Amino acid sequence: MIQWIIENWLAVYGALVGTIALGLNLIRFLHLRKRDTVQLKVSGNPHDDYEGQVQRLTEGREKPEYERAALVKVYKVCITNAGSIPAYLEDAGIITKSGESISVLTNILNGSNPNHLVPLASSGAPPIAPKSSQTYWIWLKIDQKPFEAVSYFAIDKTGKRWSVNA
Repeated sequence: MIQWIIENWLAVYGALVGTIALGLNLIRFLHLRKRDTVQLKVSGNPHDDYEGQVQRLTEGREKPEYERAALVKVYKVCITNAGSIPAYLEDAGIITKSGESISVLTNILNGSNPNHLVPLASSGAPPIAPKSSQTYWIWLKIDQKPFEAVSYFAIDKTGKRWSVNA
């Protein structure tokens, strides 16, 4: 065996170097493939003054329409892009205790009225830059009953759903 290695040292050296190079290239490929993906982290919590917001909305029902709030912020949904490429969002929101999905509302970016709220998909919102986050709000409308969030979710443009329990 030793005699064979001495006679074929160049072939043994070449096989070892080739195997090491193949392993390094495989590790590099797997690392780069994982790095170029969207990775979102979703978090959320009720408004700091959730009860006050709901009370403000219910007390306003007796006031004239021009004096009352038509909707109030009740839940905050924060989406963090932990990946290395921009993340385009299709939708984000909460799942209520009754199983209903309620989407976030945001300002329309190309409109002239900054108070006009629309669903995220039709807002023209820019992508979330890598290593940054964006906060959106769930609004309670005057004709809705208060709801309790069970989970928060975000859906990117590829259709992948990211969620976390409340």
